[in-house]
Amino acid sequence: MACVKMGHSTHSQHSILLCFEKRILGFDVLAEVLGILETDNLLLKLFTFGATGDGSTGLGVAPPGLRAVRLFSRLRNDVSSNQQIQLYTGLQNAWDFKSSNDRDKLYAVRGFCGQAPDANLPLDYYAPVEDIYVSWATALFECHGWYPWQLHMAGIGLQRSYRNLPSWVPDFSSSSPWVQLRPETSKATEGPYYWASRPPKTPELRVDRSAGKLRLRAILIDTIEVVFRQPLVQKGSGPWHRLSDWLLLNPDKKHHEARLQWLQEIQNFLKNSTSASGTDETQAAQILWQTLISNYNADEAIPGSVFWQAFESWYLINELLAGNLKSSLTATFVLAHQGKLYEQATRFESLKAKAQGYQPVFGTHQKRLLGYGPTGLQVGDTICIIQGMRSPFLLREDRDSAGAEYHEKRWKLVGACFVHKLMYGEGMDMGEMKDLVVV
Repeated sequence: MACVKMGHSTHSQHSILLCFEKRILGFDVLAEVLGILETDNLLLKLFTFGATGDGSTGLGVAPPGLRAVRLFSRLRNDVSSNQQIQLYTGLQNAWDFKSSNDRDKLYAVRGFCGQAPDANLPLDYYAPVEDIYVSWATALFECHGWYPWQLHMAGIGLQRSYRNLPSWVPDFSSSSPWVQLRPETSKATEGPYYWASRPPKTPELRVDRSAGKLRLRAILIDTIEVVFRQPLVQKGSGPWHRLSDWLLLNPDKKHHEARLQWLQEIQNFLKNSTSASGTDETQAAQILWQTLISNYNADEAIPGSVFWQAFESWYLINELLAGNLKSSLTATFVLAHQGKLYEQATRFESLKAKAQGYQPVFGTHQKRLLGYGPTGLQVGDTICIIQGMRSPFLLREDRDSAGAEYHEKRWKLVGACFVHKLMYGEGMDMGEMKDLVVV
């Protein structure tokens, strides 16, 4: 690999790291290169030359492994300078990575962060992986309620390699990109943090070690009636949030036709739901775009006009790429302003990619709510508000307890979700807190 630093104004406005060859580099070598550049406060733009597999040149794509090297070199520096790293931060940063031994991700994080307060975290290469994960989850839940966030990493609706784990135990070996940490910690757009259960209640999460059960308090809100699964981008068409001129010349027409049908199905649900409540089409469209970018703001502290315009542009560009502009006047307008429309559409798609992404959107049965959640959600799953948690969660009745009396029912955790009109405590007035058992 050859590295050349260029700072001449005729070539670029920023310093650039050019990677001319694809070759495996050792961790220490690349960490040293990054350290030198960051020490000099250089603003990097990274380029890899050669095809990327999707027909583009690869311009602007960071070399594989760069994020991992940057992250763990910083963690290593923090450890060497005796800076305390929170276990939560370590697990969150490590979530996207895999290890050859499925225990090692946890053990590496423990090595970086040290022992968690009041937690007995086992380090054992002879015990089954499932036992290690259960022991870690149990120990973290028992740390005086400091680790309720791990529920966002758990659930049978997420990608899981170990299917015999209790639903409330995270599969720490996973690198699922849609783990629901975002609703707990931040949003795709700026605004107040969510708090579905209203502060300052603390979670009441108790683990029954012998039975492998998690006991919690929650309000059951509604069940899922319909699921809208978004069509995936076909290989070779490129991700939507990297829209470029060549997409206009060679649009993936079938994909955009399927996406328009997906949007129309959601709009029909909203129209049928809102007609009875007196909500007009404009309000229904607002619910749609706010859900897709997780931008429901109860206080309306953020002006929505800029997002609304971006959503309209995004919808028009989808129609253009699908060849579905029915009005000649609309087609003339789109073609005359396609540069600005593409810019707005790209902005909305970028926000959507950070929030809803390709997770399924759902509508509920009685209250006609709209939301999205983990890939494995199903019709019949129940939305609940867990005491002390910032996001709503989905539960599924355990088959073994189907038809049992309420106090004997058991549930499985599906995962965290975003639900419009439930993110700021509205659900706390929709029922009573009940004791539930999650297996």
